[in-house]
Amino acid sequence: MKKILIILFLGIFVAYQPLGAVETSSPQNVVKKLLDTIKAIKDETKPLAKKEAARNKELKEEANSLVHIQWLSRWTLGKYWEKRTEKERKDFQEIFGNIFKNVAYPKTGNFFRELEITYDEEKIKKEKAVVVTTINHEKEGEIEIEYKLKLFDGRWMVYDVVMDGVSLGRNLKTKFQKIIKDNSYAELTRRMEKKLIEKDVPKDLM
Repeated sequence: MKKILIILFLGIFVAYQPLGAVETSSPQNVVKKLLDTIKAIKDETKPLAKKEAARNKELKEEANSLVHIQWLSRWTLGKYWEKRTEKERKDFQEIFGNIFKNVAYPKTGNFFRELEITYDEEKIKKEKAVVVTTINHEKEGEIEIEYKLKLFDGRWMVYDVVMDGVSLGRNLKTKFQKIIKDNSYAELTRRMEKKLIEKDVPKDLM
């Protein structure tokens, strides 16, 4: 179950500005678009034609446009964010983003591709919303996943995912800050860069 939590979390969180028009009139539309896009990414463990590889890149960017990486970066680093220079903040966001695009999205696409996703409920309260979904996994059974969204500049964007009562964003925040406290900020980014090179889900960050 822990492995699934890691894959789902890493495959959902990362974003920059959208490349094109996306239907974001409701929180549920945002979540559906995000998951449909991730599921469309072709398996990169197999050789891909040049056109397929280019399409995968477009899909990753499209998925990225639905979550706020700047907000997430600041949240996960917490008090350590304020201690970073502007360059360090920018570099952190870039590393974070690249891990999701080049490591987590392909793995998450493989996980979600054959699963049916049921959209159960959408709850909106002012500038926040929750979209509840259910998936049926062969080994894990029925899994309920909640996607939390906020309005950022008039657009609904995902900022957290909750599974079995566990906030994956808060979990990552705890782990990141523990690495910085026990080692250093440089060690955190070193581990992230190492996992990006290895193209492996960063379990040791979890």
